[in-house]
Amino acid sequence: MIKFLAAAAFAATIATAASAGTYVAVDFDRNADLFPTTDGWLPFTPAPGTDMTGNQGSSVPFDIVGDGNDVWSSTVGAYAGTKTLNVTTDLFGVDKIYTLINTFWGSSITGLTSITFNATNSVSQTFELTGGVEIRDFASTSFSNTTTSPNTSLWHLNVSGYSVARLDMQVFDLEDAFLSETLTSIVLEDKGLHYQALGQNAHRAFVAGITAEITPAVPLPGAAMLFLGALGSLGAVRNRRTRHKA
Repeated sequence: MIKFLAAAAFAATIATAASAGTYVAVDFDRNADLFPTTDGWLPFTPAPGTDMTGNQGSSVPFDIVGDGNDVWSSTVGAYAGTKTLNVTTDLFGVDKIYTLINTFWGSSITGLTSITFNATNSVSQTFELTGGVEIRDFASTSFSNTTTSPNTSLWHLNVSGYSVARLDMQVFDLEDAFLSETLTSIVLEDKGLHYQALGQNAHRAFVAGITAEITPAVPLPGAAMLFLGALGSLGAVRNRRTRHKA
């Protein structure tokens, strides 16, 4: 009986399992608030077709356009006020989101930048992005130059233009509820100010890449389900035999 229960428990465990994680680069409309990367102000100017995967040891791929039109920036067209990047998605079973986000300038004031992930059935999760913690200035100047979050790492480094210019990758580990839902949108909101509007407290975020890692819980076909069916039949036969002996 104990062996039967153990086998049944094992079968139930393997009946659903997490599939191997799959990376999906998320396209977003950079043209809405485009800041061209060809003028040396940003940390990369890749040629068309350049493989930007694996920078600084990362294996996460990003959709880098490579034509100089690579960045959505909250500083375009607004010296002050809220700027929003709203990305529509249709991705089921998202486990993690990877982003390439830095700031022009950069302030440690909280509440200036956030990113929200929305899914079906009202599943939603918001992360605050604070200068010096999760995000920092792309250039090595007098603004926020470090990050303390373990979920932020250097992704790309360029020594042309500015003496040191960088692009950082953030990892957002979503709640388990997202695994069984469809991610419908990603919303980045920035409430910072342009440097010319507020001096050293200036802070405007930009986004160069978004990638989702999909790891949905999926039923295993074929053998596992047949095994469960066979165990059920064996259990029924065992019960009949026990009653007959009694």
